[in-house]
Amino acid sequence: MPYNRPDKSKRLYLDLKNDIYELDDLLNEPLTNFKKYRSLLKDVQSTILLSRSKERKHSALVFLKFKDGNKVELAKKIKSIKLTSALDQFKELKNSKSKESLTTIFLSHSGYEYLGIKENIRPYTNNEKSCFVNGVSDLKPINENVKDLGKKYHLAIRFIWSEKPIVVFGDEKKEITGNEKKDQTWIKKYFNDFCEDIVIRYGNDNFNSDGFITDPLDFRDGISNPRFFNKDHEDNSPLNLVLVPDKSGQYWNSCGSFMAYLKIKINKEAINDKSDLEQAYMMGRFKDGTPVVLQNEDGNTEKVNAKNNKQKVTKLIDKLTSSTELNDIEKEHLINSLVNPSILHTPFDKDIAKNNFDYSDDPKGNKCPFHAHIRKANPRKEETEKRRIVRRGTSYASEENKGIHFISFQGNIKEQFEHIFYWLQSNEGGKEPITNTKTTTINIPKTWGEDDTRELDVEPISSYIEGGYFFAPSISFFECLNKHVEQPPKKNILANLNPNQNIIP
Repeated sequence: MPYNRPDKSKRLYLDLKNDIYELDDLLNEPLTNFKKYRSLLKDVQSTILLSRSKERKHSALVFLKFKDGNKVELAKKIKSIKLTSALDQFKELKNSKSKESLTTIFLSHSGYEYLGIKENIRPYTNNEKSCFVNGVSDLKPINENVKDLGKKYHLAIRFIWSEKPIVVFGDEKKEITGNEKKDQTWIKKYFNDFCEDIVIRYGNDNFNSDGFITDPLDFRDGISNPRFFNKDHEDNSPLNLVLVPDKSGQYWNSCGSFMAYLKIKINKEAINDKSDLEQAYMMGRFKDGTPVVLQNEDGNTEKVNAKNNKQKVTKLIDKLTSSTELNDIEKEHLINSLVNPSILHTPFDKDIAKNNFDYSDDPKGNKCPFHAHIRKANPRKEETEKRRIVRRGTSYASEENKGIHFISFQGNIKEQFEHIFYWLQSNEGGKEPITNTKTTTINIPKTWGEDDTRELDVEPISSYIEGGYFFAPSISFFECLNKHVEQPPKKNILANLNPNQNIIP
């Protein structure tokens, strides 16, 4: 292998210090040395590893279906769309605010088929192929009604912007109007006669009074998302949670990510008659993001924490008083140590975003029920860490309804997204009420932390409208897209010649 040149077949790289990097090893560890990952981040598309800034609260997801035609010419059109890399996004968050939209392009399985991309450089293995091919319409129990956009549409483009939605198509700068007909017109014009059908899904983030993004049910959102760029490297998640090698990329460390999309209509009225604590039992958090497993009131305050600690201490004192194994002097000493003010007023961790809690102190589910949305989706056990997904969705609202454009990135659709989806729908630990499509009766604690439970009826909250599976290839894949697509047949100049014609003068 030539010095300092990547061996793409083995996904190895020899750097200037003679350190050998293997891509699988890099993806299997948290990002600690930024310089070592710089070239990788330059080739990965935006919004996969980093969430958008709060200023970028508007988005549009464009789905395109193409007609038959010259694939090489179409590839040139796609190639000319300016994409945003993870490195570009990282720089923007640190240093400046770009006026241009964050732009990401995805291909569905039907898109790979349409473009004629060779099977051996497609992103999936045989084990992952079935779910990517079958799509969300194969998901149960939503398969009866959901429209599978991944089967119908070949390409998806996502734009995320702050003030002016400026996107770069070729040599032109375009502006997204938010009017579907107008936006369809200029996008179709750009693709000339290639575009057969186009639909656009617009989204806008909601914010609470503290300036945090919330979901359509007004719960603070995104707290438990895996993070890859924390200053404290111990909290960083391994990159293979979302990234997989892109065999069609041009570099030894080219990577992409699988994207799952669901449009979910949300019935907010279903929880309006529920108390704050009842809603927290359903979601696993209060609306401000406070985990219900840690306290029985919202608000990140020392007062609530002290109250809960005092309740614990009182129970311990009762047990000590009735103990027959300790003498009176030992009991008095232990009781005095328990009622020490430093114990009763231990401050609650104010940084909710660290999200550093688990359910080890709640084995019976009498603080946070097993069916609570965040507990069932992520039990916070070592064996479930590798199944986490990265959510990058946004809310939508119209005169008729409101809901969420659910978007998740993962390295394996079957082992991550579909596993979580099916687990949420299962009866293990009780029906999870937030994503359920039917009226559900759940059991919640009569008193927080106590064993006795009571029933709570919950009307359907979620309705699944449409969805699809896509892949976000590396940027270098699109840079050479015209070489990957099905080439037009070469003209045989001899085919139309008269066999009796003498072509030599």
